[in-house]
Amino acid sequence: MLLASGACSLIYEVVWARQLVLYLGRTSVAHATVIATFLGGLALGYALIAKRCDQVQRPLRLYALLELSISLWCMAFPLLLPTAVQWSEQFADGAVARVLAAAAVMAVPTTCMGATLPLAVTVIERDAERGGGVLARLYALNSLGAVIGCLLAGYVMLERLGMTTTLRTAATLNLLIAATAWLLARTLPARPRPTPNKAAPGPRMARDGSADRALLVAALVGASTLALQALWMRLFGVVMGSSTYSFTLVLAAFISGIAASSAWLSGHIATDERPFRTLAWLLGASALAVYLGGFLVPMMPWCFARLRESWAPSPSDFALHEAVKAALIFAFVAIPSGLAGGALPILGQIEMRRCRSSGWGTARTYAVNTAGAVLSAAFASTWLLPRLGLEGLSLAGSGLLALAAVLALWT
Repeated sequence: MLLASGACSLIYEVVWARQLVLYLGRTSVAHATVIATFLGGLALGYALIAKRCDQVQRPLRLYALLELSISLWCMAFPLLLPTAVQWSEQFADGAVARVLAAAAVMAVPTTCMGATLPLAVTVIERDAERGGGVLARLYALNSLGAVIGCLLAGYVMLERLGMTTTLRTAATLNLLIAATAWLLARTLPARPRPTPNKAAPGPRMARDGSADRALLVAALVGASTLALQALWMRLFGVVMGSSTYSFTLVLAAFISGIAASSAWLSGHIATDERPFRTLAWLLGASALAVYLGGFLVPMMPWCFARLRESWAPSPSDFALHEAVKAALIFAFVAIPSGLAGGALPILGQIEMRRCRSSGWGTARTYAVNTAGAVLSAAFASTWLLPRLGLEGLSLAGSGLLALAAVLALWT
């Protein structure tokens, strides 16, 4: 179910990015709006479910209701978006009104999406000591589905089905996920509510500097990775053309790295006695990879031109042309994003142990991480990139990762 749910989420994101270009005119603004709203909804979903997921007696039933809500809302999305944009223009003119209207429409399903991962972790494992491995496996599975959905939407579904049919196909899949989860929930007994001394006790939870620094590391990782994603979107848009294909490949490469690192870490997280040291190594290696990659930014147009001439000299050879693009983007993006993305399951395990709750630990970690990502997504493309340039933004992303590594090592 989580594999299919991840695929649906990225189908929505790719379709929304294409739709918003029609309303906002500028591709970079449309992409930034979709990414910021998508992440903002996820963060809100994590925050809303944080204290409740461990108290729910039938978490799989709630999961089914959330998937049903996503399905129904996205079925109606082709009607809701133009209605919201038209209504907003009665009160204000310009792109800002259209951006806010589109963000409001996208916020509902993305908030529901954000609540599903902590619930899925709770369904499988409530024990905080073993929850990190479960989180890593589920996160890897969800990310793999996201890669599949991203590539399907960008290269197959949009071209053959169009935007509306693609959106409603994904919504139908969400409906099937909801039905499956509801049927499975009927076979599982209701869980007893945790007793007060075993529940996640917010006021009595241990408070110390290391815990606060762990959450700060999560926020820095979110901010740095989304700043880098904005950099990669603009860089490859300039080099290879700002199209749905470039947007799709950057997203697929970014998420593939996260999926691979989460899968690799899934068997080691629960038994790692020094998680902060592992965290520092991962973030330090990611910072170094981004820093070294920054030297290649001015050479990227030349590299792409030489590769294209060698492997796909004819523009009509679409498959080879896109394969060359994919190889270059994956080589440049997947390694640093994978190293940084591997930090999230580790931070989730740390927070689970501190909260003594797998669901709440997952939700808190991902809420803080996504909040940092939202701020970065909102400002990286529109404010930082014009002032720092591509190389400057690359150095800024590398610096944030290095700072997160130092904080993890200090902790």
